[in-house]
Amino acid sequence: MASSNNMPLARTELRAPSRSCRSQRIARLASVALGLGMAALCAQAASAADAAPLHTSGTPVRVGIVSTSANSAESSFIRETLERLRSGFAPRTLTVDVLDGAAAASDMKARDSLAQSHDLLIAPSEFLLQDEALGGFTRLVTKARRAGERYADTGGTTVVVRADRRDIRSLDELSGKSIAAPSPDALSGWLSLLGEIKVRHRHIDDFFARTDFVGGSGAVIEAVLSGRADAGALPVCLLEELARTKRLPLEALRVVEPRPQTPLACLRSTALYPETVIASSAAADEHLAKEATRILLEMPPEEENEWIVSRNHADVVHLAQSLEFGPYKDLRRSRLYTVLREHLPVIAAIGLFVLLLLTNEWRLHALLRKRSRELEQTERAKARAEKAGRDMRERLAALQTRGMVSHLSSMLAHELKQPLAAIFNRCDVVKLRLNDALNDDDESAEAVLGIEGSAARIASIVERVRGYARKEEAPRTQCELNAVLRATIDTYLVETPNGMPIDFSSNAASVPVNGIEIELELLFLNLIRNASSAAAMLESPSIVNLDLILTDPDCAVVMISNDGPKVPDEAFRRIAEGTPGFASATGGLGMGLSIVHLIADRHAIELRFRRRRTGGLVVEARVPVVANAKKNDELPHPDN
Repeated sequence: MASSNNMPLARTELRAPSRSCRSQRIARLASVALGLGMAALCAQAASAADAAPLHTSGTPVRVGIVSTSANSAESSFIRETLERLRSGFAPRTLTVDVLDGAAAASDMKARDSLAQSHDLLIAPSEFLLQDEALGGFTRLVTKARRAGERYADTGGTTVVVRADRRDIRSLDELSGKSIAAPSPDALSGWLSLLGEIKVRHRHIDDFFARTDFVGGSGAVIEAVLSGRADAGALPVCLLEELARTKRLPLEALRVVEPRPQTPLACLRSTALYPETVIASSAAADEHLAKEATRILLEMPPEEENEWIVSRNHADVVHLAQSLEFGPYKDLRRSRLYTVLREHLPVIAAIGLFVLLLLTNEWRLHALLRKRSRELEQTERAKARAEKAGRDMRERLAALQTRGMVSHLSSMLAHELKQPLAAIFNRCDVVKLRLNDALNDDDESAEAVLGIEGSAARIASIVERVRGYARKEEAPRTQCELNAVLRATIDTYLVETPNGMPIDFSSNAASVPVNGIEIELELLFLNLIRNASSAAAMLESPSIVNLDLILTDPDCAVVMISNDGPKVPDEAFRRIAEGTPGFASATGGLGMGLSIVHLIADRHAIELRFRRRRTGGLVVEARVPVVANAKKNDELPHPDN
């Protein structure tokens, strides 16, 4: 009951508090408000203290712009960005340096110095990728376009052709065509296109017939419209911007292999990549980078572009690795260097082992070559010794044969002297007894004279053999070479009625020579016999050519040539050397060529032998001529 009586009292007290309670509550509220105010003042003071170095410092904020066709310093988006930074960093001043993208990409020293000479850098993503690999910059924000609830990258390539070109509808059909592009180092407008083509074709060096880098997007469009290039590569969304500003009608050009416009409402031919990036350098303090990020993220969209927190640039890195540009230009060499550095001991051991194997192999080959050379030299020396011994035995046998023949010749010459004298006496008796009959019978007279002439020739030969045996030198007389050769031919035809015909020609009316006429006849008779015997070996025998050629007043060449079988090397050597005992004609004793060389040496006649390609031999006898030799120009010169 007591508690029930107290409850209404409590509710009454809440509804109508006393004056003292209200004053206490007001006091408490006032103290809380005072505390909050003091805290706010302290926070404001602290914030002012933190911001004081940023706004009160007199040093300017240094901004660098790497200007390309896709990141032009003159674009309204970049100009609006600079205005936002200028107003956000006030009262500090903003200095802006515009750098040419192509020059900066090729000058490594210029890129290295950017980190020291600038606080902020506005550059394409592929440019900062290069510097990032070298150190010195940190990406803050990336340019993007809103695509519904998300943001889309703005880096890529739009390939355009003239609207009336029907032969190019896909990127594959660009093979063998010419193309114009702004710059060889720009991701938007070139590198992204190369990445797309390399995925499809692997080899991109010879994909295009010709590539022209004209320096700007306007020049690219002009090259396509004028027909100087089959296609043109433009940064993504540039075509829509030109159409929106009415600088180019869209119906003049056609996009090759357009991708779906989602998530980016622009026609494109390649995948999208992060494009323009703003980065802070190592020289900029953290407060400046923080404030710059805040200013840029609060910047409203300009031409549908805005800044967002920097994205992952893995796609750009993969593209750089695939195309090997930027820090990956020497990617293959870098990989090789890494492998060598990590496995140098193993590689060195393997290399040393291989070197030892190669050295041992080289030593074995060198030793084998040395032993082979020594064996070859021994074999050659043995062959030379055997040949020398064989030649010596042949010469000894030839000398024995020559001695025997010489002895027999002396005996025959001595024994033939008496029969020959009897033949001469009987010829004289026949001429005395049958003088009148011989005058009336020409054939009988000619026969008797022939017997007498043959006997005289035999007697002359016998006398020369006896002279050789007694080592007597016969007197030399001047004789006419034409007459000697004709007499030789007559002798050959008489003794060999069925021999080969002799075709004689001479270009000299008179060729006087000094010598023993009978010996000269023997020399040429033996050569003619050998030539005739060789020609008779053929299935269809031919003639023997005998030519006398007066080459100059001091020398005449007697050339004897014949068809015949091919002469082996060993037989040709023996013929040229005049080896005694070697019979070049069938049935001979092998003394003919020896006699030829002997007579030639006695008369200073030079003999030259050569083989004909079709078979047979050509023998040249170069005979010394005395003065007053007369050349007959009317006689034909033999063609050999």
